[in-house]
Amino acid sequence: MTTILMVDDDDILLELYSEVLSEGFHVLIARTVAEAIELLTIEKVDAVGCDYHLGHELGLDVVAWIDSYRNHLLATTMLISGEPFPAMRGFHVRCLYKPVPMDELLNVFYTWFAPVTKGD
Repeated sequence: MTTILMVDDDDILLELYSEVLSEGFHVLIARTVAEAIELLTIEKVDAVGCDYHLGHELGLDVVAWIDSYRNHLLATTMLISGEPFPAMRGFHVRCLYKPVPMDELLNVFYTWFAPVTKGD
């Protein structure tokens, strides 16, 4: 089953993402840059959805780590931002803007990966 790592410092959003995405994907969650990097190090992750602002950290730090250590994953990494024009530091990853409709979020992942059903 395709594994998606969702990174956000908002527990309510993480719960929503997990609930919505778990119908077709295995979902991992992280609340900080360090947690995200730890999961990326020990788990097989196929895609990442990461909040731009993670408390006092930036989701771009997760993107930078992916660029350095799991470069192939950049094609299936997206940032989710409340800012209309977030600074991207030269990274070219998809960006969705809050509030993100759940059907739009699902559409991105279903575009990247063929839909699967639970138990696959």
